[in-house]
Amino acid sequence: DPDVDGMLLRGFVTLKVETEGVEAIGSVLYLSASAGAATVTVPGSGDFARIIGYSLSTSEQIYFNPDNTWVEVA
Repeated sequence: DPDVDGMLLRGFVTLKVETEGVEAIGSVLYLSASAGAATVTVPGSGDFARIIGYSLSTSEQIYFNPDNTWVEVA
């Protein structure tokens, strides 16, 4: 609830939901096409790809810095 918890525009955060795939430190994270999770896998054909940040560790800590660019994957 942004009225209570605020809203993160850019910064460091620990995700509540596990990242889809196996990430290494520095991995690019994309917005997943399923359930709005983070994923290390580039979305597939017909989906939209958008970078949401970078992995800082394998314990779901990320640098959240969503890119303003999105691309439809052909």
